[in-house]
Amino acid sequence: MESHRAHSMGSLVTTPRHARARRSIDRSSRAALTRVARARDAARAVDASHAVSRASERGATRDARARCDAVNVNTLRAGAMGDADADAREALLGARASAGARAWSGARRWAAFGVVLIGTVVMAGALAGRARGEAAAGETDARGANAMANAKTVAEWGKGMLHSVSWDEQKGFRQDGMVTRGKFERDQAALGESMIRETVKKYYPSRIAKGQQPFTVFYTVEDYPQTRCWRSARTLSEPEGCNSDAWAPVYNFASQPRDGRLLPAIQQVTLITMAEPLLEILSTENGDVSTNPPVWTKQEIFGRNGEHGSQWAELIPKIVWRGSDYRFLVPEFEGFKEDSCHEPSSCLLQDLDSKITNSSDPKQPLRDALAGDAITPRLRLVLTSLLDDSWVDARFYCIAHYDVRFNLRVVLGKKLGVEAHQKMTGEDLAKYKYHIDLGGAGGTTWTGTIHKMSLPGVLFHHETSMRDSYFDDIKPWVHYIPVKENLSDLREKFKWAEAHPKECQRISAAASEWVKKLNTRAALLRHNYDMLAVKLKKTLDPSGSLLVPFERAHPHLAPLKLGAPWHGKHHKQH
Repeated sequence: MESHRAHSMGSLVTTPRHARARRSIDRSSRAALTRVARARDAARAVDASHAVSRASERGATRDARARCDAVNVNTLRAGAMGDADADAREALLGARASAGARAWSGARRWAAFGVVLIGTVVMAGALAGRARGEAAAGETDARGANAMANAKTVAEWGKGMLHSVSWDEQKGFRQDGMVTRGKFERDQAALGESMIRETVKKYYPSRIAKGQQPFTVFYTVEDYPQTRCWRSARTLSEPEGCNSDAWAPVYNFASQPRDGRLLPAIQQVTLITMAEPLLEILSTENGDVSTNPPVWTKQEIFGRNGEHGSQWAELIPKIVWRGSDYRFLVPEFEGFKEDSCHEPSSCLLQDLDSKITNSSDPKQPLRDALAGDAITPRLRLVLTSLLDDSWVDARFYCIAHYDVRFNLRVVLGKKLGVEAHQKMTGEDLAKYKYHIDLGGAGGTTWTGTIHKMSLPGVLFHHETSMRDSYFDDIKPWVHYIPVKENLSDLREKFKWAEAHPKECQRISAAASEWVKKLNTRAALLRHNYDMLAVKLKKTLDPSGSLLVPFERAHPHLAPLKLGAPWHGKHHKQH
């Protein structure tokens, strides 16, 4: 018993026969572990997830080794307690059988697991192929839908100008669309194409990479989007051939109705008169890094060239205006008014001249015209100035030279005194305390409003049914004094301004500071990003995954603190 207890509880005493048995068991265990390892390696080759495989393998290996070690110990103990070789051989054979059975059982389990994994991989491949097929079919459907929308847009737009720029992998960018009437229109259309091209290159580089599908972008650059469907949209009627909900997006670089529910397919983007400085920045290497101010070739901004205005008390206390004799809005919009002498057979100035000639009071025909609703806001202000120039100094200075009315209009302009002899410069305008911007065919003055906000005086802003791309950034009574479309409250607002000089100086200073902050490369880029780049997603990237974030595209620009996107500048002459 003591001897048995010594073998069971103390150190193990090993005979040569026991040693041989142990070595044999070790070899069997190693062989079993080798088979397990091989099975594990086979499973690993088909396992889609190495992390799961390795975790499982480590667990299985530990279990197999633990089982083999347990068998080894138990076998040695059984051999030590026995006195015969038969007992040792039986233990050895039992250990081999047990270890081998466990090893092969483990191998079979790993092999079965590998078969399952192979099946899973095959099934995943099949599902992936099916998904790719469905994606390809979806792309085909999307291309077909885009083609249908493009065709419907062109077919239903009407005779007005509609331009387009296309891209494909073989030909790159190309300008398509209608042939414009004159050089000014052709130049504007070319600027629109360049704006789209450079904006896409800067913020959607992956959309024009190898293997990408072709696209077409529609756009307009005229005073307003010249589609025949405005009237039906305004009257909430949808006649045959004006199903605008099915149109492709049309990107408008000009003025647009404030009511965004009218023809929502038309997206207002960066005002075209901001294009030249923006293109200089976007198309020039490191153009956005330069510390030089934006290059405006046509836009006037007071103070940009070092001009200094007079003190507030020295400014002339009148509303000053100089501009072209042009129609207000177009027949498609409510409030349309024809210009003062549209054609020889329909010339308001000619009728006015006739009435003055036959009237005992030469000013009465002017009062009658002002009492009616047939004249444009521009003509209304000029006639008001003819009647009483104590508070208004307004004249036309620019008329069209290309139509049949020209000669008659020149004669009548001089005879009635509605035409100025020469244009006022920025320094001339800067001598006045009050300014006003009066809308033309598009209902606005484009970035002419910005010029007048930069002047030392305060702006009476003509609020119409139309808007430009920066209008959300300027606020009434903060940056300007608002006046109604028909100017019915202008005299009242003028009297208020005269009675509140401090408030007017505050508004004037805020407007000038606003222009100064916005006349930077960073602000122009931000405005174009928000107004054009982001909106191009509708055509180029409906998922919104390809647009490069502004900060990544311009990492060197400091964050803007302007309260809103941006604002630009350029005088619109009509």
